[in-house]
Amino acid sequence: MKLLGLIAALATLALAVPQPVQHSSGVPTGNVLSKRATFCGPQEYLETFWFLVQNGISEAAPDDGSQCVTVVGQFDSLLRWSTSFTWNGASSTPRSYSRADRWRFQVASLSEFHSLTTNWKWSYTGSDVKAAVLFDITGGGNGAPLSGSSCRTATPDWSLQVWLGKYGDIAPTSTTSSPTNIANIGSHAFDVYKGTKSSLTAYTFVANTTVTDYRGDAVDFVRWLVANEGYTNSTCVLSFSAGTEIFEGTDATFNTAQLSAEQFIRPVAEPVPPISTTRTTTYVPTPTPTATCVPKWGQCGGIGFVPEGYDESRDGTLAAGDNSGRCSKG
Repeated sequence: MKLLGLIAALATLALAVPQPVQHSSGVPTGNVLSKRATFCGPQEYLETFWFLVQNGISEAAPDDGSQCVTVVGQFDSLLRWSTSFTWNGASSTPRSYSRADRWRFQVASLSEFHSLTTNWKWSYTGSDVKAAVLFDITGGGNGAPLSGSSCRTATPDWSLQVWLGKYGDIAPTSTTSSPTNIANIGSHAFDVYKGTKSSLTAYTFVANTTVTDYRGDAVDFVRWLVANEGYTNSTCVLSFSAGTEIFEGTDATFNTAQLSAEQFIRPVAEPVPPISTTRTTTYVPTPTPTATCVPKWGQCGGIGFVPEGYDESRDGTLAAGDNSGRCSKG
């Protein structure tokens, strides 16, 4: 009896000891909210089923502040997380890019994309905040018609950022101090800047007014590049991230109440919508899952299905012969 009592006491003590959470994987099952976790290391991260959440502190950031990320959890496709920080002193470059990378992302040509339906509610609090709230997409392989399998080896050659909020005196990467164009996408207007960043052609869409509740198709911004910047439908969409670039601030918190980014890949036989020749991009509504079009990684509407042929050698890609997560009528 004494031995059993000692074992029970040791088990209780073990449960009381905080467990490490960084570099861990949390895959929710059903409608279970994944476990809350906080981490503060410069390059620490946490995996959920849909996102890789990173603290993202720059290696060049001076030791004059601190920053921590809390992942509250993921409920189905919706992620909830926050970043709290204090960075002292003025800075002309970001101290960090705290973000959620959409992983299990299927790279595909624009012609194969039906939509990348994005839902993001966020807020900012704190003093002397100098930061941008943005999502970004990278792409490449703009040339001869490409299939999705070719996009798997495409080299990034362009990037676009969509600034939904801007705090303080900061400016996007640009070769000019003024916007080069104006884009009306969905129900929002954006000033468009163009420049070069890390050898990539960089486009920045800055919202005319702060958008704290964004709902739209993120791929519409790529379609705008096709209509206005000479890209083609064969250009590859390679990645998606959303977060905040932080320059400075005191006792500040960036909070994401919910973030989702769901991929829909069109069947090969489905026609590509015509590209507008104006500056306005037509919004493509979120499709209802059918027997021929379901969310990426869906099993005719289910969540968490990894299709046969999934290639583990590169996140978000499919081996040859795979049906890209689509269902077909039996």
